[in-house]
Amino acid sequence: MAALVNVAFAIGGGSGRALTRANAGDPVVNGHAFSRRGQLAFVSRRALYVLDGRTEKLVRVAPAKEQPDAPVFSPDGRWLAFGLSHGRIGIARANGTAPSVLTARGYPRWLPNGRLLAGRTIYRIAQSTTAIRVGRVPSGLVGWARDGSSYAFVVDRFVRQKDGSFHGVELLNVAKTLDGAQTTWYRVPTRFTPSSGYTSPAIGQVVVLPHRQGLLFWLDPDHSASLAADGLALYELARPGARPRKVAVTVGSAVSLGGNSGFAVGAGGDRYAWRTKHAVACSTGSSCATVPAPTGHLSLDPAWSPDGSTLAYVAARAGRSSNFFQQTIRRWYDTRQLWLLAKGSRPRVVPESTGAAAPTWSRDGRSVLFVANDSLWLLPHLNAHPIRIAGPLFRPSFWPSYYGQVDWIDQFAWRSRP
Repeated sequence: MAALVNVAFAIGGGSGRALTRANAGDPVVNGHAFSRRGQLAFVSRRALYVLDGRTEKLVRVAPAKEQPDAPVFSPDGRWLAFGLSHGRIGIARANGTAPSVLTARGYPRWLPNGRLLAGRTIYRIAQSTTAIRVGRVPSGLVGWARDGSSYAFVVDRFVRQKDGSFHGVELLNVAKTLDGAQTTWYRVPTRFTPSSGYTSPAIGQVVVLPHRQGLLFWLDPDHSASLAADGLALYELARPGARPRKVAVTVGSAVSLGGNSGFAVGAGGDRYAWRTKHAVACSTGSSCATVPAPTGHLSLDPAWSPDGSTLAYVAARAGRSSNFFQQTIRRWYDTRQLWLLAKGSRPRVVPESTGAAAPTWSRDGRSVLFVANDSLWLLPHLNAHPIRIAGPLFRPSFWPSYYGQVDWIDQFAWRSRP
């Protein structure tokens, strides 16, 4: 395995209470404000860093030339995986040290037991960050419950003809273990001909709810990337053979799980980020409620606290612009603010949170990390004012977007203390 460049340095001097930068070109960080809050991995101007809350030090894990992105910590908090250029995968310890590159290619995903999926291979990560192959990814695996209670698979049963046409059924199966017996929960008849294309929908992304409470899945009615960009219908399935319940139309597949019996999604079609969006909070097996927002505003980026008691979300002014130039995006972000909605209470805006996006909870549910003004900010407790922790994330005047949608969540990962 090839080693990546690794540079560690102390943050600032004295108390370390202010934002500091050790070297020109490095991000500014507030190590003191992040003290004892775990590890924060983030991409700053295409280089990957980890801010260690124990040492208050910053570690550069991968340089910009490697084009790192999408950092993700292992469930046990020991390792950090991330994408690299040309489909490669990087691995490091959670504090950013001992980085290495896997020989396998693909998108890194962690199983609940701490094993790493890379391409079609399952790895165990050794103390030296060496990846040891321990198995193959089962065919059709599309998702799993975060508690490891069940795994979902999409399996094709097609009869193919010489002219390229085929017909059959697409199965959505569930198993209690990664290699256990699969039970069919849902069937989609499928037909394709070269002349007419698909005449049936396809199962898209799948989210497995914890504690065997069911599944969420998207259906693509026309196998169309363009149609998917404007929103696909999300369904809830409670048990095998049950009739799916339509939850909402969503752009993207982000779902926030809260506690043992709830989830929230950003609903509303249209690929433009500032049109028709409204977050919905749902109880498993029952109806959903629209998350409140001021008149003329959208509700976006819903995130449940781990115990499901409080919903963090963003309210932003609705817009009609048909361009997504940087100036348009920045003006729209200036209308965004972070809100908190505790069960049984009225929603309240978080002061000094203009520009907010991608709220992320600590594991104890006492604090929130979020993006604003191209930096990461920490709400130390729910009645506090935000503190800037690290930034910038992107290059100046370059927030990569798709119709105004900026994928902030791929820029950082937070492994907070319990």
